[in-house]
Amino acid sequence: MTRVLMITNRFIFGGIEKLLLDVFENKNNPEIKYDLLTLTSEKDEEFIELIKQYDVSYNSLSLDKYNMLKRQFYHYKALYDIIKKGRYDVVHINITSYARVLDMITAKKAGAKKRIIHSHSAAERDPLHRKLIRPIRKLYDYSATDFFACSDEAAKHLFSKKTYKEGNYTVIKNGICVDRYVFSEADRQEVRSELAFHSGGLLIGHVGRLTEAKNHSFILDVFNEIRKLRPDSKLLLVGEGELRGAIENKVAELGMNDSVILYGSSSNTARLLSAMDVFLFPSIWEGLGISVVEAQCNGLPCYVSERVPEAAIITSNVYQYSIGAGAENWAKSIIGRTTERVDERNKITEAGYDIKSTVAAVERYYLTAK
Repeated sequence: MTRVLMITNRFIFGGIEKLLLDVFENKNNPEIKYDLLTLTSEKDEEFIELIKQYDVSYNSLSLDKYNMLKRQFYHYKALYDIIKKGRYDVVHINITSYARVLDMITAKKAGAKKRIIHSHSAAERDPLHRKLIRPIRKLYDYSATDFFACSDEAAKHLFSKKTYKEGNYTVIKNGICVDRYVFSEADRQEVRSELAFHSGGLLIGHVGRLTEAKNHSFILDVFNEIRKLRPDSKLLLVGEGELRGAIENKVAELGMNDSVILYGSSSNTARLLSAMDVFLFPSIWEGLGISVVEAQCNGLPCYVSERVPEAAIITSNVYQYSIGAGAENWAKSIIGRTTERVDERNKITEAGYDIKSTVAAVERYYLTAK
């Protein structure tokens, strides 16, 4: 049996968490045993119940409960003990942070044969405190055995210049359960009824954590312009995050309380995508943008920023614009095009974004640990 410890920061609604859920659900090899460890105590109980069904145990270091001094003392000893006691063959860190170098060194000392650092994001810029610690990413070259990234952009952001330039990393496509994301007319009618939204209106949608990268302020600006052209439209924002308060304030300032739906998180975004007419994704930065892949599979016309990597643009139903073009131009483009659905599941599969392909790729790496 090959024992794999997946490590992430938290376990709530988000692209990384959704990917891990899908990997656990679609495990292909019975000789692999997955466990999950989070650094903080932040979790979605629904997600925890789901992984139990897949025979995945959950543990948390709950570092957010300690002050800085106690956290540093406790962190690495607790991590070492968990890896050592669990006799993990593979430690797979799914956190895009330079600071996880020390976790990787701990995993090496604890005896994990395979130590994977997986980059899921590509920040446009680093704040000062991250710039100061950026040089330590070189230590991944000595502590990690494998480097995964969801795109070349994500690899460039996290890995050392040497690793990136020499191509010593593997792009692992963030697969989705393709059949689950195919458009459903039944789901469309059901969700729009739940939202008390009349059938003739235009429903603009976005799926993503309420964080700076997703650019919700610009989404609201674009939607405000759309309302001027289509007063019967509404905006559906799916996700939770630290910027919820700021978003609520801006919605109120723009007088859009009756037109914007802050849905919160959901473990079943596929049915929500079916209810939408347009998918809006003007990210400031992205490692990939898995939500765009899901929306394309659902047949939605997608309007994305220039920051979304080419790897996420699979179909001809994606329209890419500069954020600098302004909200009014984005709105006019959205209103000016058809919103008819196109069945794109074959293109998504052919591009390698079926979760079965993703699971097969990572499991091949895991099995070399023995």
